[in-house]
Amino acid sequence: MKCADYTDAQILDALRQCGGNKAKAAKKLGIPDSTFKGRLDKLDTTTVEDASRPDRPVFKSDQQAESWTIESYGDRIESVDDALKAAGVDTAIWEIERVVVNGWDVTMKMRAGGKDKALTKQNHQIKVWLRRKVARGIEIAISDLKKRMEAWSPKYAPVKHDRGGDFLLEVSPFDLHFGALAWGQEVGEDYDCAIAERIFVDAVDRIVGRMDAYKIAEIVVPVGQDFFHVDYVRANTVHGTIIEDQDTRYGKMFYSGVLAFVRVIDRLRQIAPVVLLWSPGNHDRTTSYHLAVTLSVWYRQAKDVKVDISPMIRKYHRFGTNLIGFTHGDEEKQISLPTIMAAEVPKDWAETTSREWHVGHFHKKRETSYNAGDTHTGVMVRVLPSLSGTDYWHYIKGYVNKQRALQAFLWHRTDGLFGSFTVNAKV
Repeated sequence: MKCADYTDAQILDALRQCGGNKAKAAKKLGIPDSTFKGRLDKLDTTTVEDASRPDRPVFKSDQQAESWTIESYGDRIESVDDALKAAGVDTAIWEIERVVVNGWDVTMKMRAGGKDKALTKQNHQIKVWLRRKVARGIEIAISDLKKRMEAWSPKYAPVKHDRGGDFLLEVSPFDLHFGALAWGQEVGEDYDCAIAERIFVDAVDRIVGRMDAYKIAEIVVPVGQDFFHVDYVRANTVHGTIIEDQDTRYGKMFYSGVLAFVRVIDRLRQIAPVVLLWSPGNHDRTTSYHLAVTLSVWYRQAKDVKVDISPMIRKYHRFGTNLIGFTHGDEEKQISLPTIMAAEVPKDWAETTSREWHVGHFHKKRETSYNAGDTHTGVMVRVLPSLSGTDYWHYIKGYVNKQRALQAFLWHRTDGLFGSFTVNAKV
């Protein structure tokens, strides 16, 4: 083809594909260099300059196990967000520690239309220091789970549920401490990941076995509440407390915990649609969040499983005239919980008559009734029991006389709390 047969867009596209090299672009189109350059001289200077720049900027990227430094110089990357996107940074895993951003004008002389013209452009220096906010162990575990899910791609067939049911089943596995280690000869009982999974699944099965007489419309399950024992690969809690009694490697703990929860959800969804609410504890704020995210991906094709991974750590569930709040109980004063509920979900508060908070942290069963104000109905605050064993720390402190149990609740759509069910751990 002759040069005249090519459109301006084709000329510029060839220039872009050749990284701004005019000789290579001319050769690509099969026309003389001088003819190609002459054609460019007739085009708008800014358009030609834009096409003359390489499509991809040059980066200096140094990614380490716990840190990552990215540098970008030039006029193609103009912001920190652009740099992160170009480097492929997953902000769910990495967080910004500090940045340096500078800009300066550069004047260039170009020949166009047979005349010299001055072109001013702005260059940018972007330097970003990142640090890991998700432990490498859990990243590897999530990656393994993702590969497994992609390979398996579980397609959950719809389950025919009785949509006319009037009951909500709440299953609250508080304080399981999956990943904790206890040695029977030292503390009187054994506990590890395998035991935790067996006890957890068995307890849920026994709760489900008691539901045959009821038409369940929905099941709600909090995800977190110290389901895991540690929050980081270095075996510490949210507040940095080092945990010595850890059963296994962090990634293996996470992987095993996910699969244990999957077994339970698969069992529950045979009865009714399941709602999972991320509500973390003081041991597993990060780990439980990634558990909830993983479950949301796992059940992405199951229309009867919904996962709430919104960042608010206090969660509420409304069923008819019932309002249930979930929080771990290590931060708020229990006497303040009723007014917190009224302030955070005022519409649900006004439209319900049965209101309760369910909290954990204390590993024992307790009930207290509070008033949210002179004109409000009382609110029950229940401290729920734990299925977990006694580790060495609890043993030496003397916290050994506790009921290891899972508690569930049955709520009627209009009549409030219909009953509670407690199953003791089968050790």
